[in-house]
Parts: sequence; structure tokens; C-alpha cells
Amino acid sequence: MPTFQRRFEAQYRAALVVFLGVYAFDLLTEDEQSEVDAGVRDLLRSSFLTAASHTRWASWDLRAAYRGVAMANVGIAPRIQSLNWETLLPKRHWWQTRAQVPTAIYHSFNPMSPATAAAKTFLQSCGLEIPEGIPWERGNLDPVDGSGRFWRNTGLRASMEKKRGRGAI
Repeated sequence: MPTFQRRFEAQYRAALVVFLGVYAFDLLTEDEQSEVDAGVRDLLRSSFLTAASHTRWASWDLRAAYRGVAMANVGIAPRIQSLNWETLLPKRHWWQTRAQVPTAIYHSFNPMSPATAAAKTFLQSCGLEIPEGIPWERGNLDPVDGSGRFWRNTGLRASMEKKRGRGAI
């Protein structure tokens, strides 16, 4: 199998997991959503991350990959009848932990790939409502406070800037 075909299939499967993690999550009941959230927290805890840092700094596609893997771990089937998690999720090698699977999906996902467009049209033809564009307004680079700034002048850096008379960067 040529390399470009393997890459297309990996990107296609990653796009399916990411889109199911975003849009099929809304179709779940509240009990199932809470189970998936608990599964995400369990995955994050096993990779020594906190849910608060993940919610604050992770991009939308990484969050969706964690949701998709958590849905598979909890045992919730995808909402599309012809799909199953065994074929969608990448194979885990013996040296990988289960918390590395969402990161592998995240690295395979490419929003500008033809595979992503094909996955989106497939899911739309199956009845899943996927709007055009990305799920959140500003995409990956959206700080929680909405200021558009990622570095705050605090601590030693703030005192140095104050001494120089510069103010905010």
C-alpha cells in the first residue's frame, strides 16, 4: 500500500473520530455525557494532566479526540451504524499507554486534508449535522479570558517591565 494511501486512511479515520467526538457527543443522553466526561478525566489523569489545564489549553480537535476515545473506552457505540471503534481508533503498540491514543489521533487529523472533507461528507450523508467551518469561532488559539493575549505580565517579568517603564507587552 503506497504511503499516500496509508496517510489518507489515517487522516480519514482521525477525522471521523474527531467529528464524532464533537457532534455525536451532543446526541448522547446526560448520563452518557457524564460517563464520557469521566472517561476523559480518567485518560487525562493517566497521562498526568488535569482536566482544568486540558480544558483551558487544548485545541478543539484534541478535546474531540479525547471524547471519541473516551466514548470507545466507556462502551458507547458511534451513532453511525456502519462504523465501530475498533476500525476507527489506531492500533496501540505494546509500549504505548491508552492515554497516547488521543494524541495519535490529534497528530493524524488535518482540517485542510481531502480526507477530512471526505469524512465530513460521509457523516453528513449518514445524517449527522456538521456545519461548515470549525466547531468553535476562533479555533485553536482562543485564550479563556478572550483577551487575545497568551502571556500575562506577572511575577518577575511584570516587575522588570514596570522598572523599564514599558507596561504591557
